[in-house]
Amino acid sequence: FGQTGRMEQLSIPQVINSLDAFVVVSVAVGDDFSLIATSTGSVFSFGRNHVGQLGQGNRLDCPKPRLVKGLLQSKVIVQVAAGRAHSLALARTGELFGFGDGNIGNGDVLSSINPVAISHVYGSPVKVRSFEWFPPHGANCFEQSICCGDSHSMLLTNGGTVWSWGE
Repeated sequence: FGQTGRMEQLSIPQVINSLDAFVVVSVAVGDDFSLIATSTGSVFSFGRNHVGQLGQGNRLDCPKPRLVKGLLQSKVIVQVAAGRAHSLALARTGELFGFGDGNIGNGDVLSSINPVAISHVYGSPVKVRSFEWFPPHGANCFEQSICCGDSHSMLLTNGGTVWSWGE
């Protein structure tokens, strides 16, 4: 499917040369697909894409790293996470985006081939704050870290609160 970014199976680690021009700040691997976030906030995806987990606006496999356009293109993404067939992207502003298989956190269980904003988790609004702003004690918290399991995801706020959704 191209999840190694080199259109071949690799038996030893090798550099993905097509990313040489970028400083990579976050990587994530799902089931036969990969995500990369760069220091400029861009996201690249590659590999299997049967339910839109690459966020490319289609369900076509992508054998080499390709820029994720659309909603993410106007954001500075600082972290990516990948589950079996779903993806998350966390912006510097604290905004969270999901794409791929259902249960991505937007209140729906349908797949999304394009990144969608996740504004609610379990019916409660997720507080959006800038990473440069550290709230005083007792203030609303913003997203700090994301991770995905097979069919579920978690979000950690800077205040230590953990959100979870999925199966």
